[in-house]
Amino acid sequence: RILTSRRKPDKDNWFISAVVEDWWKAYVEAGNMSRDFALAGSRVRASWAGMCAKRVAYAVHGVEETNPPTVPDAWRFNIGSMLHDHIQEVVQRKFPGAAVAVKVKIGEHGSGHMDVLVKRQDGEVERTISVELKTINGFGFKQAVGQEGPKAPHVMQGALNAAAMDPQPDELMIAYFAMENISPGQFKKYPGLTSEYNRFAAQWTFPREEYMQVADDELRRLNRIVELVDESGPGAVPRIIPDPNLPPHMVTVPLKGTYVITQGPSRGAPGYTWACGYCPYRSKCADDLDAATALPADA
Repeated sequence: RILTSRRKPDKDNWFISAVVEDWWKAYVEAGNMSRDFALAGSRVRASWAGMCAKRVAYAVHGVEETNPPTVPDAWRFNIGSMLHDHIQEVVQRKFPGAAVAVKVKIGEHGSGHMDVLVKRQDGEVERTISVELKTINGFGFKQAVGQEGPKAPHVMQGALNAAAMDPQPDELMIAYFAMENISPGQFKKYPGLTSEYNRFAAQWTFPREEYMQVADDELRRLNRIVELVDESGPGAVPRIIPDPNLPPHMVTVPLKGTYVITQGPSRGAPGYTWACGYCPYRSKCADDLDAATALPADA
């Protein structure tokens, strides 16, 4: 019989190394490590919505990334991109006339790509829906459909793109497509899921009045970051992540993702955020810890 229990991977990775190295070379040569803005002259991307203010500040200032994506990071991103592109192809086939990858201007400084603009007949009323497509891992998908809902940065990004349209869509939809299925047993624990498709896909819809408020708040934040960078450089921008699940805070140890609470009865208490571990500027951020980080009231 073939023994598989506790069998360790080969130390000589001659096959997978050859495949991955060839893929990585082609990936880099295709320009995937440095993508253009949706519109020339932009300083802010819609995809930066919900990101740490300091990370956005470095990018706006043109600081070179100290921790660029690794090969595993690029592999994961590429799988998501392939699925994303495939979904857009299906959308155009299923919904004739739907627009995909629509370039939009966001405020004075930004631009982005709205994934899908589709129309839907709702009784006698035709409604337009801006769809933000997101591919997501299995764990994140289970959290979203279980109790947390879509991630705040995804809603912020979708809201910015939708709000930039003229006329503005009636609704914003966040559509998740997971790269792993929820197991049949786990699926039964989520009474809100009504279709077997929900084992790997789900959608959330926001009316215009809701997404516009989100867009206004995030655009105001991004504009303030640009202003601070232009006035005093990225050192003037605090290390704050606009995550509604986090308390008012300031990141104090970027290399560990440690923050301290800055308001309320728990002021001074420590906390942890995973976001720092995925920041392409975390080494630069750590080096700049002594820079001014005073908290502007409207940042």
